[in-house]
Amino acid sequence: SIASAQRQARGLFSLYELAAPGRISSDHANLGARAMTKIFTAHKVQDYDSWKSKYDADTERRQAAGFHEGGHFHSAADRNRFFIVWDSDLSMVEAKANVSAMYSNPELLTLMEEAGVDTDAIQFWVSED
Repeated sequence: SIASAQRQARGLFSLYELAAPGRISSDHANLGARAMTKIFTAHKVQDYDSWKSKYDADTERRQAAGFHEGGHFHSAADRNRFFIVWDSDLSMVEAKANVSAMYSNPELLTLMEEAGVDTDAIQFWVSED
């Protein structure tokens, strides 16, 4: 839509706009399969490219938690501010518990800080398709 294109051009969007009912869907959700859980996490880093190589090296941790890459969405104004989207077959309760456990893990928090993540600014949301 025109309004959506205008928001994207300005780099303005909210989690509500991303996760509003009917806005995010997947083909399998419409076929009667179990709804997929989406995890949205907001990060601010010092240098995205440097952070990304370290993030990619830690893929096994996310997979073990039941998360699969759904995409990275950058602020139009600042490439170092972005949403990460993970997909999961876990329930919302299980996904929330796993994300909370990850972001409470001192080892992971140290790795994130070494990768340039502002760990005080991390936020996350969980939604079902």
